[in-house]
Amino acid sequence: MTKPDTPARVTVVPRPAVTTHTEIMAIQPAPDPQPPDESEARRAAIKATIEQLDLSDQTHVTEDGKPDATVLSDLLGWLVSAKERDDAWAEIEPASNPSRVRKQE
Repeated sequence: MTKPDTPARVTVVPRPAVTTHTEIMAIQPAPDPQPPDESEARRAAIKATIEQLDLSDQTHVTEDGKPDATVLSDLLGWLVSAKERDDAWAEIEPASNPSRVRKQE
């Protein structure tokens, strides 16, 4: 009488993950990102970044409710001044805060 076929035993040995040079390079930020040369392009980039922020997150805004220029600088990779932030925010804020629009009317 023969024994029924039994499955072979396999031992799995975990190995460390292998990271290629290409993957490492993709994770690293650009060494020295340059801001756009034109002021309109800078403002557009700042506005687009502000629109991506979670303004209910206290780490993204200042005490007076404006987007934090430091957070914007970190996300964009170049220094955003408070004036640049204020100029961009002035264009966005009335649309994002309907109660403010009513108060101004």
